[in-house]
Amino acid sequence: MDHHINTDPLTGLLNRRGLNYVMTQKMKMNTPFSVVLMDVDHFKKINDNYGHDQGDIVLKDITNTMQRKFRKDDICCRYGGEEFIIIISNSNLAEVYESAERFRKEIACKEIENIGHITISIGIASWPDSSKNILEVLKIADNNLYRAKNEGRNCVRH
Repeated sequence: MDHHINTDPLTGLLNRRGLNYVMTQKMKMNTPFSVVLMDVDHFKKINDNYGHDQGDIVLKDITNTMQRKFRKDDICCRYGGEEFIIIISNSNLAEVYESAERFRKEIACKEIENIGHITISIGIASWPDSSKNILEVLKIADNNLYRAKNEGRNCVRH
């Protein structure tokens, strides 16, 4: 039952409830981690132009790529809609940025059948370096994501 409660049915990734549990456990163990918050650029246009079933295919494709491109210990989550979070533990900001940038480039180069190329924007923040308050860390990652969107999309900001 816990699996169903903590998992997104479309992607099979952890949902917000599962994400909160993971972050809480890492904080209890005093394990530093980074939050990599990503959003599919112009996702509404994909749903409007191709249909929600095609939008679901995009989300599943991103999920599959995410699971292949990040380390086995990194925690991939669907944060909501077209937003995803990856929790990367015990890595410095430069390493996290490089991982996020590699993933961003991989997505931008891929062609999705019937849709073409898509891009993602990414914001990064770290616990406890950015803040010791996890809600503030999520807010900083979100602000960095919006900075990426406002600075032209298809980029990573931290």
